[in-house]
Amino acid sequence: MVDRYSEDWDELSFVLVRGTAAVVRDEAERARAVRALRAKYRQYADMLDDGALVMRLAPERVTEWAASGRVGEE
Repeated sequence: MVDRYSEDWDELSFVLVRGTAAVVRDEAERARAVRALRAKYRQYADMLDDGALVMRLAPERVTEWAASGRVGEE
């Protein structure tokens, strides 16, 4: 779940993704994921260990909600 909080409750929203999660056990796949995360998020270069646990989520259902009723809009 990822939520957007605001003191203005008209701006509240969330996205909930449900599915099956699994630990990535294949070393090559795990290493690719760690490299991709480091490339996308600069702070992960120092924070994300080479042996970090990586999970894969196979989405099965996505639920969106926004107090404004404008789901999917920014």
